[in-house]
Amino acid sequence: MQKEKLKIVRLQGGVGNQMFQYAFGKALEHRLGQKVLFDKLDFDKERLTIVGNTNKNKDGICIRQYELGIFNPEIEFATQEQIDKAKGKELKIKSKLRNYIIKLTDKEKYKHYKIKAGIITEKSMFSYSDVFFEDFDSVYYDGYFQNEKFFKEISPFLKKTFILPPIRENDAYNKDLFDKVTNTPNSVFVHVRRDDYLTLGSELNNDYYQKAAKYIADRTDNPHFYVFCAEDTDYIKNGFDLGFPFELIGEKNKTAETYYENMRLMMACKHSIIANSSYSWWAAWLSFYEGKIVTAPSPWSADKDEIICPEWIKIEK
Repeated sequence: MQKEKLKIVRLQGGVGNQMFQYAFGKALEHRLGQKVLFDKLDFDKERLTIVGNTNKNKDGICIRQYELGIFNPEIEFATQEQIDKAKGKELKIKSKLRNYIIKLTDKEKYKHYKIKAGIITEKSMFSYSDVFFEDFDSVYYDGYFQNEKFFKEISPFLKKTFILPPIRENDAYNKDLFDKVTNTPNSVFVHVRRDDYLTLGSELNNDYYQKAAKYIADRTDNPHFYVFCAEDTDYIKNGFDLGFPFELIGEKNKTAETYYENMRLMMACKHSIIANSSYSWWAAWLSFYEGKIVTAPSPWSADKDEIICPEWIKIEK
């Protein structure tokens, strides 16, 4: 009897991170011709670490929940039994031997991942490696896979999948915002990420945004800048300086059930000034405007830039 070969991808982080992991899992499914399952069980465990009504843990980090359901994607979840089975299995002898040879002869390739029993862990954030597409035995994939190279070949499928639900019939406020942004000739979204980025020391300064805005203004006629920073509007009103007039938008349009509405508005803009955030990365990537200009902060994180698509403009932060 042939053994079942399980391929399971762990879902973690916010909606943008989950979109990367889903994209990798579907690309893996496409490449190997095998069903890929997804693990969302950790979200329930992490909810237990929330302190009070803050939606954050004791370290001030936002605790996420499973959010891919907004897209109604083709997805099948792994059971705890399947997860334990995949994690506990040793890779095939030939696979372990191959990895030993790689470690000795191709350190550049090996540095991107770590194998322990049936778990393959991403070691090098934002870096692509074709090692992840090798056909091992049952495997549990633990990583973020934030590089377009992982899933570029299935881009049409993803763009059909990552479609937000229609604006609710009784939501006149968001309908008006969407119409406004859509009808602005040279709309530019500016994503300012604050909140837990302040705790992590990952926030961007005004200098990045000013250089990015100037780059776009020099190449478009009368750009209209829409700034998104729903979690810290006081900072935008009192401490943010784009160097150009801008409109703060989307600070009152979200609820716990419609947290994705700002992504819809960002996607509707012609051009993008993204933060070092997977949320605005996907908003820019999913925009269908053919002449779009996308600027991204460089380096994205530490000295790593591989997450930035080749055609996007790197702006020193």
